[in-house]
Amino acid sequence: MTLQRFEFRDPGLLLSDIAERQPLVEDTALLAVVREPSTDQRLTHVEVLPVGARVDASVDLSELLRSTMQRLPVPEWSRTRSITHAVMTVLVRSGPTIFGANESRWFIGWRYSNHLMDAITGDVLLVTEHGWADFMTDWGGHEPRMQRPAHDA
Repeated sequence: MTLQRFEFRDPGLLLSDIAERQPLVEDTALLAVVREPSTDQRLTHVEVLPVGARVDASVDLSELLRSTMQRLPVPEWSRTRSITHAVMTVLVRSGPTIFGANESRWFIGWRYSNHLMDAITGDVLLVTEHGWADFMTDWGGHEPRMQRPAHDA
């Protein structure tokens, strides 16, 4: 199977790489910058967003995503090379690993972010205490999963 440039080679492996850099704790929203997502899939940066994974309508996600994207380490496009980076959104919350209204707010935020950066965006990984799911591929697994605080163990 040949992947498109914008597809992630292995979302589960990417999530494991992210979890090594940033704990997957409840109510966290992350942006992961990935170089050559369909081949090398090298994680180059993880940004913790100042809002949690669960957001209400009062949060302007479009503006937050736009301003954050403009600060991320993404190389500029040139005529001699195509876009090489993608940004994966990782939402960590409790509950079923099912995409719902909350995650829809994130998709709408990306749709209207107009970030004008040379990176592919839009894919979302949802992580809960039950495991993870990738919206674009419908892949999922039991590990990695949301970390529970030590006192809950």
